[in-house]
Amino acid sequence: MSTIVEHKKTGQRYALVGTGFGAYRSSVPHWFLGPLAPEEKQGTIQVVAVSDHRGEILWFASHSLKVVSIDGVEIAGMESIAPRRYDDPGEEAQALLDYCPRCSITVRRVDEKCGKCGLDLTDHSRWFARRDKPPRE
Repeated sequence: MSTIVEHKKTGQRYALVGTGFGAYRSSVPHWFLGPLAPEEKQGTIQVVAVSDHRGEILWFASHSLKVVSIDGVEIAGMESIAPRRYDDPGEEAQALLDYCPRCSITVRRVDEKCGKCGLDLTDHSRWFARRDKPPRE
């Protein structure tokens, strides 16, 4: 059997082949100082390899897919998988959530690092505090 995933935007279903983790780093000479002070960019990409009905292998960002079934069993029917803590946040849980200032994904206020971009959230505690205050009238 296999794991079936669904693309969140298009609804297309694919068979999961595997996962990958890519890292990149590029260096461009500075516009004024040239190679003495190059401008460097680096990061990571989390990707998933899937196969369509023709056997073609496609790569997607991991956050753009969701698992539909494993070995023919629908995810919704699996009792052994615990529901995520923040799937249906009430008022108390919603107060514990915020957004990463860099990539805007949902993070918990107790997280020290963003799970997507790796931003150190402990340095942004002032940013979180401002979101708590009601707007001035």
